[in-house]
Amino acid sequence: MSTTTRERLHQMVENLPENTLQAVQRILERIAQRNAVIEFNRELLRDGALLNVTPDPTDEIVRRFHEWKPIPVTGESVSNTIIEDRNAR
Repeated sequence: MSTTTRERLHQMVENLPENTLQAVQRILERIAQRNAVIEFNRELLRDGALLNVTPDPTDEIVRRFHEWKPIPVTGESVSNTIIEDRNAR
């Protein structure tokens, strides 16, 4: 990064209010953590410990997950029915 760019960034940071600086710091920390995870996954892929990396869920997938409601079912659970059936044999 050129000296001019660094100086401009430094001046911009100097002029930010404290609450904005804290918000920017949190954002930069999340970016650094995300980059660390990406690099870790690359190493696992390179070493053969992973076959692939699943992409992060989209906002739509997250929304649908949170909206999901189980279907109410009456009676005994399927797992109990299977166990009883096996024991009866």
